Amino acid sequence: SIAHTEIGSMLLYTMYQSSPMFAASMAVRSDLDTLVVPLLRTLYFASSARFYAGNAGKIPSNGGAVSIRNLPFRSLSQLYLNLILLLLFSQDSSFGPDAFRRTMLPTVPWYRERQFKDVTLGSLLLLTLLRSITFNLNRLQDAFLLSNCCAILMNISPHIVNLHDYAAMRVAFVTIATLKKYSLIVARNDGNEEDLNTPMGMYGEVVRTLLGMLRHCLSPKSLRDNIHLVYALVYHQNDFREVADKPTLKSLTPDLSSIERMIKVADQIIQDDGNARTAAKAHKVLEANMERMLEVSEGVQEADFTFSYEEEADPETFFVPYIWEIVVCVVSASTIDWDISRIQAFPLLEEEDVSEGKAFDESTSMKEDSLNNYSKDVSDVV
Repeated sequence: SIAHTEIGSMLLYTMYQSSPMFAASMAVRSDLDTLVVPLLRTLYFASSARFYAGNAGKIPSNGGAVSIRNLPFRSLSQLYLNLILLLLFSQDSSFGPDAFRRTMLPTVPWYRERQFKDVTLGSLLLLTLLRSITFNLNRLQDAFLLSNCCAILMNISPHIVNLHDYAAMRVAFVTIATLKKYSLIVARNDGNEEDLNTPMGMYGEVVRTLLGMLRHCLSPKSLRDNIHLVYALVYHQNDFREVADKPTLKSLTPDLSSIERMIKVADQIIQDDGNARTAAKAHKVLEANMERMLEVSEGVQEADFTFSYEEEADPETFFVPYIWEIVVCVVSASTIDWDISRIQAFPLLEEEDVSEGKAFDESTSMKEDSLNNYSKDVSDVV
């Protein structure tokens, strides 16, 4: 698959947007992982701190935004397009069920933090999105990337089931860590809640997205298939209760209270058994007492909406410069030694002072001068 390359991603996006029949055929494919996994791999490596080891001195120690020149990918446009493709996939009603229930990956060799065996595509998608979100909050601080990651998470939330135990633990950990940071930001009033370009806006968006995802997972229709997530929340219950009691999070009290009630009931079930000293035994105990948890789950409210990608009215403002970036990248990768800083795809437009008495028939000579300048520009860069 070439979906992970810039040319492949651009081709896939063009066909998806220009051909409804092609988009419909994508929705019914049984091997959608052949397109999605390469995109996830690109996001994974773009969100990997190990790629910054050689530029440790250039990374802001105060958690500020990283310069684009220090990133492990060529341009942010590449990540924008990959996330747009994932959003297009996720807005289809069949994508979520296929990702979490049908598509299994025997191994994921490029995921270095954990060795997976027979993991669902949905679990891998969720882990990669969580990784991208946390890296974006700590390093990139890009509002577009963040909003698209959150939109994809909300689209797949109603279909999250049978999570890998590592994915369930990551969901609980990232949710609690984000709540703690958001609480600190609210306490010092750092930014505007409605502005995604401020820390408060970014963390607020992520917190609401993660809590909304948990509401879906703990709803009556999904609870039976999310025992691993319930156990992960019980495992981190002390940290969750600590952050849920903070006065700065009063606006989130309804969501936090419903999740905390589920944690309390699940913990009581495990404690009453007395023999659930391992995760596997705790899972069996929770499954055997599902009816008690379902009684609490009835009070968990879930949002019912889907985020859809809409192309801007003037998409050429993004795609034309990006296409030329790709062209220059391909050309400059040849054996010819190009001076990239001097490449000009078109002659620069300069304002000409035209007097009132000057005839317009001189336009021909102006065009010839422009062509001569263009030829000179090209010869200079080789």
